Amino acid sequence: MDYSVEQQELSIIAEKNKQLLPLLREKNQLDTLAKDIDGQLSDIAALESNATVIARLLESITVANDQKLFFSDMYIGYDQMYLLGKASDDKQIADFMQKLSDDGLVQNLKLIEITTDIHKEKRFKITGRVQFLPLNNSLYNTSDNTSNSRGEEQ
Repeated sequence: MDYSVEQQELSIIAEKNKQLLPLLREKNQLDTLAKDIDGQLSDIAALESNATVIARLLESITVANDQKLFFSDMYIGYDQMYLLGKASDDKQIADFMQKLSDDGLVQNLKLIEITTDIHKEKRFKITGRVQFLPLNNSLYNTSDNTSNSRGEEQ
């Protein structure tokens, strides 16, 4: 093969590569976007599952209560929860904790404090752990490779 023919062929290949380069950049951006979307879909599924856990937990608390306890505050966090309330006697608190524990949704259920007020009502605080699915936080941390810090296209 002649040297000039090789040069022409290399020139053609170089030109084709130049034409394909923007498509390769676009493909890389789409791959990054697809990865971000997959992470977001995973987080959405975890959030839906965690919402179901919270609904089940509220239902378990309601069923275990039998309308005997009054709750003044409740917190359900990432893997912990607490309940503040009052009852007529210690047995009501113990029965509630046993029923909630038997449900299996709350682990490490503990009575943190119990006091008696001037009306002889028992005020209590119960804590426990609730297992939620972890989030990747991809709903808030998306990759944006198409704009710079001023929002201009690159």
